[in-house]
Amino acid sequence: MDDFPPDDGYADYNDGRDDFTAVPFDGRDYPGDNSVDEAREYVRETLRRDIRRGCPCCGRDVYLYKRPLNATMARTIIKLWRAGGEEDFVHVPGLSGDTHEGSQLSWWGLAVSSLERRSDGGKRGEWKLTRYGVDFVLDDASIPRYARTFDAHCFWLEGEPRTIIDCLKDPFHYRRLMGFEGDDE
Repeated sequence: MDDFPPDDGYADYNDGRDDFTAVPFDGRDYPGDNSVDEAREYVRETLRRDIRRGCPCCGRDVYLYKRPLNATMARTIIKLWRAGGEEDFVHVPGLSGDTHEGSQLSWWGLAVSSLERRSDGGKRGEWKLTRYGVDFVLDDASIPRYARTFDAHCFWLEGEPRTIIDCLKDPFHYRRLMGFEGDDE
C-alpha cells in the first residue's frame, strides 16, 4: 500500500484559483510544515482512510469518488461497439451525445485509448473496446458496481456484479457521486 495512491504529482494541483484556503474538511488543522512531501502524504492518508478533506496545498476537495457505470456511459460503450467493435479506434468526442465519459470505461477494463497523439502532443480522443468490453456490451460479462476514483485515477473496483442491462437502468446521480446521499436513495 506504500504506492497508493501513485506518486504522480496530483498533490501539486492548482486550477488557477488564487482565492483558495487549505482547510481540512474534518476540522483538524493540517499537521505538517507545508512541504510538498508532507502534503502528498496527507493527501494519500486522506484517500487511504476514505474520508473527505481539503488539500493542504490548494484546498481542492480530496475524496475517493464512488462512480458507477451509469446509463449514459453504457450508451457510450454501445455506440463505441457499433462504430468500431473490438478492432477499430473510434473518435469518441465525435459520437452523438458524447458526454466525455468514454475514458472512464477504462476504469473497468472495457476500453483502451489510442497511444497516438495529435500534432500538438495532446490525446486524440480515440478509444476501442477490449475483448472484455465487447463481452460486456453483448451481455456476456459483468463488472463490479463501483470504481473508486480520484483525479481521473481508478484505485479499485468494488460492489456487486452488474451487467450492461443493469447499467442502462442507472441514471447519473450527482448528489450520490458527491457523497451527499446514500446508495439506497
